[in-house]
Amino acid sequence: MRYPTLLLTLLLVLSGCLPAQTPGPRYTTSEIQLLLEDAAERWVYFYGDPQTIQHQGAVLELTDERLDHIWAVPGALAVNGAPLLREVLPGVRLPARTVQAIPSGRFVVSTETEVRSVWYYDGRWYKLARALDADRIAVRVPDREEPEFAALTREETRVILRELVQRAGGQAFVVYELEEPVFKRLRFSPSPRRHREAALAVQFGVERELILVEPRPELWRLLEQGTQSGYTLRDPQGFLALSPTHFAEVWDLIAQNRVPRPAPPSVDLGRHSVVAFFWGLKPTGGYRVDVREVRLAGRTLTVVLELQSPPPGAIVTQALTSPYVLIQVNARPDRVVFVDDQGRLLAEAFGE
Repeated sequence: MRYPTLLLTLLLVLSGCLPAQTPGPRYTTSEIQLLLEDAAERWVYFYGDPQTIQHQGAVLELTDERLDHIWAVPGALAVNGAPLLREVLPGVRLPARTVQAIPSGRFVVSTETEVRSVWYYDGRWYKLARALDADRIAVRVPDREEPEFAALTREETRVILRELVQRAGGQAFVVYELEEPVFKRLRFSPSPRRHREAALAVQFGVERELILVEPRPELWRLLEQGTQSGYTLRDPQGFLALSPTHFAEVWDLIAQNRVPRPAPPSVDLGRHSVVAFFWGLKPTGGYRVDVREVRLAGRTLTVVLELQSPPPGAIVTQALTSPYVLIQVNARPDRVVFVDDQGRLLAEAFGE
């Protein structure tokens, strides 16, 4: 009788050690806050297993069905027969403003809050700025580029941009990707396994203003950013290119895996310089490098970087990635110091 008792005790101990499993189906959410002057909107997409959830006492039926709707996103669940959960909120004062200066034609962007990126549309998309701090004024010449938002998928971005173009009715407009959401997160029962949030402020119409003395142009501009460079070392490394030859070597590291290989960005290396940072080889997707700040003191340039890693449990591509960022600096420093947003040294680079 002794051995059955011991076996039963062992089973009870082991059962207490096993991690608890969350019962029932799982789902994730993607929330998009659209901040407009006349009204604000909240769009929520649901992904995962079909199920029934609750929000503020209301029942939401999440079903797996294809909807022929301009707001439908591939892979998203239908919400009570609709492509998403949409909520209309009171209008808000936009936290940023863009005007086009006369006579220069350049764009002047002023912000009251932290902004991840600024995009301009006049029939084609242009990037005006990236990573602006609060209470900043930036002078920009637009760069031709399709918008990307950190918290949104490519399909979600495509639907949102198409909707904004339609609402603009042919007029130019500006989209500000804010660093933080404005409205409190919605609560669902049961809670989603994972939640993404993006806040986009939209300025319809860009006024032209006579500005004879413009603010000082920014010290740097983003040239290229991605996760598929040809850099294969695991340790981070920085580069400072002051000549076309050195820039060609850096560009080769960035573009060597692309077919066809793109031409490098145009940079006047007689007046400017090119700075690159490679984070190193990563085992999966979900890693990203962003420039948060660039400072010049004497002949030394300091580049502050935000290094983003995938959160635990995130669904990411199971392939090697190599994140990088490439910027133009409107100066010719002798030395570049790369630090993270906590001030820790990541790499150094010196001119030829």
